Amino acid sequence: MDWNSIFSNAFLLKVIAAVVELVIGMFAARWVSRSILRMKPIGMEKGVLTFAASASGILVRIFAVVIALGQIGAKMDVLVGAFSAVGLGVSLALKESMANVAGGLQILITKPFKVGDYIEYGEPGGIGGTVKQIELMFTSLQTPNLQEIVIPNASLVSGNIVNYSANINRRIVISVPVAGSIRYESFRKSLQDLLDSTKEILKDPKPMTAVSGFTAAGNGMIINVIAYTRTDKYWDMLYYLNEQIQHLMVEYAMEQPTDLVRIIDPQMLSKDLANVKNPLS
Repeated sequence: MDWNSIFSNAFLLKVIAAVVELVIGMFAARWVSRSILRMKPIGMEKGVLTFAASASGILVRIFAVVIALGQIGAKMDVLVGAFSAVGLGVSLALKESMANVAGGLQILITKPFKVGDYIEYGEPGGIGGTVKQIELMFTSLQTPNLQEIVIPNASLVSGNIVNYSANINRRIVISVPVAGSIRYESFRKSLQDLLDSTKEILKDPKPMTAVSGFTAAGNGMIINVIAYTRTDKYWDMLYYLNEQIQHLMVEYAMEQPTDLVRIIDPQMLSKDLANVKNPLS
């Protein structure tokens, strides 16, 4: 290999320099993104940092490409015009992607949720999880099963979002079906004592029990156990109260209300109908 001929070729040297600049630019983009993510979010939400890291990495890469092209002799005014035309074409072709970017900005500005909040997206009982990252185009959730769900930002801002972490307190409602033959007042008092003696249950609003309805057959009722606790203690208290209510049901030897089915013999029904006198005759 003739190194003298290589170093005497000015264009080849420019190409090598452009490649080096590209490589440095790619590493710089990663370094900038990681440095932003390492910053302590003083006075700002972590979601702003993840969004800024994603956007900064893309901008540094674009800047590196422009410098590398200028290194090999491309005119900057031509590059700007070319990038503008390409950008217009890309934005038209990737309308949904641009909508995701706009959605990410809208999330950061309006703040319907932040990193660390537990949200539910879509219809009631839909996708739920803890917000882990708010990036340029997507938001990542982690479900209680430790699964990662990636949702486009445009879908989030245009759909229904329930933010369970927006308030510091959360209501617990447990429906307890009981038979009508139980000692109702005694059982209800035991439920109230359970709520009053549980440390993590808030005293204001006051916990309570209430009969919310009756079974279809009329031989039982539904007692709602209603209490409030801190949002971060919700699941612990829900499981704890369910377990304690089950112990009370065993203590009261409680039977579940059952639907009654009455079987009628068609022949007996016909005889009964035949014996009925017509009041008009």
